[in-house]
Amino acid sequence: MSARTLLLAMVGLGLGCIRSADPLPPVVPPEPEVPALGDDVFVRAAGQGPTEDDAYAVARDALAEALLGDVAWAELAELQVHRRGIDPQRVVPGAQGVEVELGLTRTQAAGVLSAFENAEPPPEGPPAWQEALLAARRAHLAAQACARRSALFGSACEPVDTSDADGALARLGDGLALDPAYRYGVPVDGEGHPLRPPAVYVFWGGVPIPEVPVVAEGAGELRLHGRSDLTGRAVITLDEGTVLAPLRVRIDGEAMMGPLRELAPRAEISLEPVGVGWDRWAMVIGRGREGWQSSDPTMAGVLDAMRKAGHPDPLLIGPGEAKSVLEAEGDARHGAARALGDRYSGRLDVVLVLGYESRFASRMGGNRVWYEAEGWLEARSAWTGERLGRAEAKVEADGVGDERAEKAARRKLGAALTEQVLAAR
Repeated sequence: MSARTLLLAMVGLGLGCIRSADPLPPVVPPEPEVPALGDDVFVRAAGQGPTEDDAYAVARDALAEALLGDVAWAELAELQVHRRGIDPQRVVPGAQGVEVELGLTRTQAAGVLSAFENAEPPPEGPPAWQEALLAARRAHLAAQACARRSALFGSACEPVDTSDADGALARLGDGLALDPAYRYGVPVDGEGHPLRPPAVYVFWGGVPIPEVPVVAEGAGELRLHGRSDLTGRAVITLDEGTVLAPLRVRIDGEAMMGPLRELAPRAEISLEPVGVGWDRWAMVIGRGREGWQSSDPTMAGVLDAMRKAGHPDPLLIGPGEAKSVLEAEGDARHGAARALGDRYSGRLDVVLVLGYESRFASRMGGNRVWYEAEGWLEARSAWTGERLGRAEAKVEADGVGDERAEKAARRKLGAALTEQVLAAR
């Protein structure tokens, strides 16, 4: 073997040894040591909970209260009062859970107060209110920081005058109003479940205003939240299966101003549930496929039967709505009837849809004749669109002359169909 061949072989063996060697273990940097709660801790607070995370959250809120006077100030400024794993803390596991104690040195506490005073997170609320909201926040953050420095450090600072900012904020409430989306009550079924979510419109100076937070409060500790959209409509979302009780809806001052909630613009309204029934009804009449008619002798028969059953006279709906329901078929009629509940803001629960035809039957002698009327009637919920009942009938009636006989047959048909539908409820 030549010297060159021997050298190459040795190099190959060396490379093979390198490739087959075990890889070096990864270098794991040591975890930073969390400062203990020493004698230099200036502000401290403790919390307990079933887990360390729960206990830390309680202790953090308590520390914010000790430093700022109220944890709501930290939430308003979106302020981190303690840096977990960096600022002093102590964790003590126990048989009943975990205790966490947090602290800040004098320098750290002063730094948090400075960050608090200069915090400017965008406030909740409509764009048109941003300037006034920000001005009020700045003024009160500065005033609160001054007060807390005085309380914690004994340092003197010049009091902050918030009157101008408060005045501008108060003027936002001029012309602010809430209006119920369903002016005659939030519709609920027989078990009290809402057929539409509660909703209000937010108006400012008579104009819908978006991005306004609202809160709905009910029995017990019920608190539900909503926000107005571009139309000013704020929907209150309920859990499925909720039985609706009266709600007090107001502008959510806390969402906009935190601990300054009492300075926020105010408006409120009460929303009441109302059971749906057959007392709020409307009528749509068509003759064959000739289209809708606003008045018809058949209507007199329907009114006779409805009054006999104790129901008041119907709501008169517009011709456009009537035509859309009458001409819709199948699933389309479901949607057309359902749209009426929203359009009439709770004044309408049931819509009756009738189609019929009438024809000459026979002549009795002289001027007296028989007419025949045949048709169908269905009742639809204006909230769900579902069909509540349907009837079909064929009747005859006589009268002096064709016109009277035909009208008598139509009236008789309307009453017969309505009685059948009411009996099947």
